[in-house]
Amino acid sequence: MVRQGAFEGRRLLLPRLGDIGHRSIIQKQRTSWTTTRSSHPLCGGLRSRAAAAAQGLLASPATPVLLLRLISVVATTALVGPASAAEEGGLPSRSYAIGDRAAEEIVTPYPLAVVDPARTEALREAEARKLPPIFRLTSLAAWRGEELLRTDFAVRRQGFVAALQARFRHAVPLLTVEASQPAFSTTVQSLREENRGFPLSQPLVELWAFGDSGDLILNSWVSRFRRMTNHLARPDVFPGGERLASTSLRLVAGEEEDVRISLATVESRGRTYALPDVPPVSRLREELVRTAGAGVGERELTSYVVGFLQANCVFDEELTRLARARGTESMRAADRFEAGQVLVRQGEVITPALKRALDELRVRRQADRSRAVAAADQVRREQVEQEIGAARRSAAASARMNRWLLAGLLAVGGLLVVVGWRSWRIRRVGLGTLESGEMSVLPATAGPLDEEAWRQRALLAEARADKATSLLRSSLLPHLARWMSNEVVQRLLLQRSEILTSQQKAEREVADLASRLDQLHAPLEDRLRAYEKRIAELEGELVVKGEQNADLIKARIESTRKRLEGERGEGSKDSLNWN
Repeated sequence: MVRQGAFEGRRLLLPRLGDIGHRSIIQKQRTSWTTTRSSHPLCGGLRSRAAAAAQGLLASPATPVLLLRLISVVATTALVGPASAAEEGGLPSRSYAIGDRAAEEIVTPYPLAVVDPARTEALREAEARKLPPIFRLTSLAAWRGEELLRTDFAVRRQGFVAALQARFRHAVPLLTVEASQPAFSTTVQSLREENRGFPLSQPLVELWAFGDSGDLILNSWVSRFRRMTNHLARPDVFPGGERLASTSLRLVAGEEEDVRISLATVESRGRTYALPDVPPVSRLREELVRTAGAGVGERELTSYVVGFLQANCVFDEELTRLARARGTESMRAADRFEAGQVLVRQGEVITPALKRALDELRVRRQADRSRAVAAADQVRREQVEQEIGAARRSAAASARMNRWLLAGLLAVGGLLVVVGWRSWRIRRVGLGTLESGEMSVLPATAGPLDEEAWRQRALLAEARADKATSLLRSSLLPHLARWMSNEVVQRLLLQRSEILTSQQKAEREVADLASRLDQLHAPLEDRLRAYEKRIAELEGELVVKGEQNADLIKARIESTRKRLEGERGEGSKDSLNWN
């Protein structure tokens, strides 16, 4: 079956040689054989007959076309032959399913890399964890923390004022005497115990007790908080159970809701930071408290302010997923087989791994076959284009030869006209001299000429005309006859007739070949390119999808292969119609 398919491919691609040039070559070969046989009664040897046949073949005008076709045949055989030879190797004669037993030993003629989907997925997942995650540097974290600080300060003040009003039975501000009473001290101490972690300093107590809002102290706290937000910090916990396994991260400025940020933006504007340079927000808080000043209440105030500090580096889960997918899409875990290695032995059970190897072998064989067919079609198109070029060059040469022949004929004709005119002129002058001499012989009469004298003169004039006509025929017409019968002129006329005929024939062939090439070139090339692209896509799908979709993809490949064979059949019919 494989050999029959290869033979059919070659038969469809070989052009027929039943044209006029071929018949002329056969006629010349027969003539040369007859000449050789007649000149050598004893058949002077195979060498002389072959030389005569070769001379007749090379003398034919159709030899360049036949040489081009011979080159196309050799190229087609070279392209299709290796694929056919590969198919005749130890390839499977039928499709196998998982669990079947192999009916023959299967050997791969190509080096194969069979992808294992499960191992590939595990490899990509492990390697993806090592790639830097993507974070967004947002300015909203500092704004939200500052708003929370101001809100908490206002709530604490309200609670303080409410406690004083309940104690002293009136609204603030308190009197100086009331602020010096033990009840005031007791109330402040009670509020400090209730609001542990809030730096309720004595200056702040006095401001709130005497009706001041304490904005001066609040502004100093906000300034301290803003200086703290200049540090980079990331969240302590990431969504989706993400764990950082890399030693760096990628940071790009942008808010969380900004959908304009893409991977291209990250690549162009993003920066890479070492992981310790962007600590978790809890660790940053501890570090700020540890490095706080040694003044009275400094550590307590720093502990309170850093409590509103938020992570300004937000993890972007979607961009990280896309970046890791792009970085690991070329990673594959594959089983490799060398050319000539046995894939399946006879009687061996087909496992999922062996099934993937057989599918890869089948896809590889179909792809090679498609490339061979496309290359053969390309050779055929180049051959047709070369034939068209040769025909056009022949037509141009014929046109140039016609112009030279026409110019030569015109020159020769003009020369002959001049020679004839000069000969006729010379004869006319001679006749005029003779006439004057004869007229002088006539006797002069004293009176008018009679009727007999006029008759004599008329007869004499007719005689002179007949003599001039016979003299012109005897002198000019032989020259014209000799010129027309000249061998050179006859050859020129014959060559001109043959060149005009061959030029017209070449122009018709060029127009016919050009129209057929235009009809075949664009549709066939587009279809072949589409099939090659589809086969490549199916190969990619077979690699990615894995075992679960292998049957469906095989069916698609078979359908595409049948359509490609149908197109090849149509293309071969077109080539046969050309010839």
